[in-house]
Amino acid sequence: MIINKTKFIRTIIIGVFLLSTTFLHSQIKVSHVNDNSVVLDKEGYFYSLPQTHLKIEVIVERVEKIAGPLAAYAEQYLGVDGVQQLNSVGYAIKDVRLNTFSQPDPAQLYFVQTDKRSKEPQSLMLSLTESGLILGVNKRVGNAAEIEDVVDLKVKSGSRKDYFKYFAGYNFYKQTDTIVRRISIDTFSIEKYNFNVSLVEKDPEKKAAEIAKKLQKLREDRYLLLTGYQEINYGESMSYMDGELKKMEAAYLALFTGYTKTEYIYKSYTLLPEKDQSGRNIAAFRFSEGLGIFGSDDSRGSNVFIKYTPDRLTQHIQKYLSTAGTEKDKIMTGYFYRVPEFAVFDLIFNGNKIYSSNHLISQFGTVVQAPSINSELEFHPNTGSLKQIRQ
Repeated sequence: MIINKTKFIRTIIIGVFLLSTTFLHSQIKVSHVNDNSVVLDKEGYFYSLPQTHLKIEVIVERVEKIAGPLAAYAEQYLGVDGVQQLNSVGYAIKDVRLNTFSQPDPAQLYFVQTDKRSKEPQSLMLSLTESGLILGVNKRVGNAAEIEDVVDLKVKSGSRKDYFKYFAGYNFYKQTDTIVRRISIDTFSIEKYNFNVSLVEKDPEKKAAEIAKKLQKLREDRYLLLTGYQEINYGESMSYMDGELKKMEAAYLALFTGYTKTEYIYKSYTLLPEKDQSGRNIAAFRFSEGLGIFGSDDSRGSNVFIKYTPDRLTQHIQKYLSTAGTEKDKIMTGYFYRVPEFAVFDLIFNGNKIYSSNHLISQFGTVVQAPSINSELEFHPNTGSLKQIRQ
């Protein structure tokens, strides 16, 4: 199996435990477990309802511009202006993804209690995930489908160290000075010539002039090659020679225009949305166009805020449950499940909205108890809401 290195695959396989027991002369009761719960001499099982966590995935583009050593002479010798004169590094947010995943909610733990003092025969079957999240009651629920989260970074990174290899050449040139000495004897005049040869270091302008000439010569050679000046059929070698000439031309040109190195950085951050924080700006991570991306606890960069707004549709369910029926009618022994709620999530940087999406959040909704303990129930593993019910 071949795995692409630029692709990160995270696979979650939800394990399912099936608890199937027949209790003769027993009674089943489901109760909420908290710090004040006291259970003595009772038999049963625990299950949890999920809470939704956010995973913020960010892809940042890093662009490093490397100035050419002859950038100051680009306009003079090539007629090219506006080239990079100084080295610089810049960052930009190219993509943001907001996903959700579920974990057991420590505030929503329940105990399925069996009491042998009851004379009513009952059977119990619970389907649970490996972490204790409920999947089904009185129904065999198979393994949940495999979930794959694929992130293809497509990283382009320049790790070259020979950006300006044609600049590293012989740095001296031969300079000849002529000294003329005149000797006069009576009516005769004699001139004596002395030649003083020395090596002088090339200044950047002289290098720029030489390289500009080489660049022009390369272009001429390539033109003659393509137009068939030699009248020789090079066959497949033609494309190879043309490619090599183009590489040399680009390398010489980069001595004036410089190079641009681009790479992509992947970062992810997690956050637990809390209902009482709705409508507020919460720091998700920090970002700087000159420094890069950092966690929310870092001092560098500026905050990228996340703001979420629930649609509050489940408040009608809560209001109904609080007013419907008498106290006697409210006594139920069924299983607890969630009714999740949608919320709009916005990412804000420097006062501008850079991302927005809508997600179903378990803990923003309400928890409801099913009216019957004997019903056949199936739950959504990610939200804890009812998927199927059969009386």
